[in-house]
Amino acid sequence: MSIERPILFSAAMLPAIMAGHKTQTRRALKPQPPLWGTRVRSGVVRSYTPDAMPRCPYGVPGDRLWVRERARVVSVTSGHEPWYAIEYAADGRCTYRNGILPGKWFPSRNRNAIGEPLWCSPIHMPRWASRLTLIIETVRVELLRDITKADAIAEGYPSDAGVPPGEWYADLWERINGPGSWASNPWVWVITIRRPEEAL
Repeated sequence: MSIERPILFSAAMLPAIMAGHKTQTRRALKPQPPLWGTRVRSGVVRSYTPDAMPRCPYGVPGDRLWVRERARVVSVTSGHEPWYAIEYAADGRCTYRNGILPGKWFPSRNRNAIGEPLWCSPIHMPRWASRLTLIIETVRVELLRDITKADAIAEGYPSDAGVPPGEWYADLWERINGPGSWASNPWVWVITIRRPEEAL
């Protein structure tokens, strides 16, 4: 039986996911596993400790990930089971969802000085408001900088990037994870994802 878990993506990656161009995601292992190595000219050859393999917090093949993203409630249709028009920041589209607005998602409280609904942090998005569900196809562990050209393309490499896929992904990783995060070359979960047929 598959399990559903939430996952966050940067706003820049959401269009690539929706278009089917992003089929991989990398997430740093926390905490990083034990290392051993042999000194070579290029530095230290690092290996993963087999008996320290943790369980992937994102799931196993067949499990589903529902995407949390920046969005806001723009209108409510009243009734016994109200429907909410939710606008998503990635592309400005609206989708209607029914459900009970929890916490930060109360539209009457989430408004600016001129009455416009405010964008909510992705971390507060409830399951019913999510428009994207992904299926995990494979999970593996590797060092971040072992990424291949094909893998960088699968990470959502845009055709107009203007730089090689590897350079583009290194810059993306640094923008998301902070300065020095690429050079530190952490162990990462490499998760292959796809959208289910019904979501296409």
